[in-house]
Amino acid sequence: MQACCHGDHAGEEGRRNQVIRVTWLFAGTAFILNAYLADFLQRGNPLVADLSAAAGAVILSIPIFWSAIKDVLR
Repeated sequence: MQACCHGDHAGEEGRRNQVIRVTWLFAGTAFILNAYLADFLQRGNPLVADLSAAAGAVILSIPIFWSAIKDVLR
């Protein structure tokens, strides 16, 4: 009798997806924190802070939109 390994493969894929999500979370949070820091350090140039905040917002919203798109298609 041959053992099925689908459960192990699914668990490994789930862990990999979780690592990717946490990486995106840290990246987005870093951009948001950078926006606050840039605003504090460069009072005369708000463009740097605004672009960093926008990048962080886009990175953090990607999983939300991706999940919504998958749900609508399902």
